[in-house]
Amino acid sequence: MFELNDTIVALATPPGRGGIGVIRLSGPRSLHILRKLVACDDFDPEPNVLTLRSLIDPATNETLDRALVGYFKAPHSFTGEEVVELHCHGSPILLRTIVDLTSAELTAGSTPDTTPGTPSTSRDPANVRAVREVARATGVHVVLGTGHYRDPYLDREWFDRRTVER
Repeated sequence: MFELNDTIVALATPPGRGGIGVIRLSGPRSLHILRKLVACDDFDPEPNVLTLRSLIDPATNETLDRALVGYFKAPHSFTGEEVVELHCHGSPILLRTIVDLTSAELTAGSTPDTTPGTPSTSRDPANVRAVREVARATGVHVVLGTGHYRDPYLDREWFDRRTVER
């Protein structure tokens, strides 16, 4: 089971073939994983800037792709967490390979003392954060799912009303 402070990885673009596929890591180990993927332990990316880097398989040292990588430092990312984005070529096999390698790195870095969180009340800070993120995600989904050119303006008003500021 995951805790709210775990690092997670997921494909951020729709599945299937495309020109670009974005993989997003979110959580405290994101930068560490990025450094493993670019095979440079002292890589210190400038926050909010995309940089062209080779993504390397840590086990074989094989170059997987040349990708734009971005680092978004907490608390100034969309989720308020450390976030890394990998803007890769859109091959589904390539994207799956990178997600799998990243997942393996996360699993390798797991600690045995990690236990599931147990928020006891709705005022627990972790629970409040989760509710806030669901509200934000719902607002983004509504904005992206509009069917008329005027709808985004209406949905943006809804999103602004529903989103709790940090």
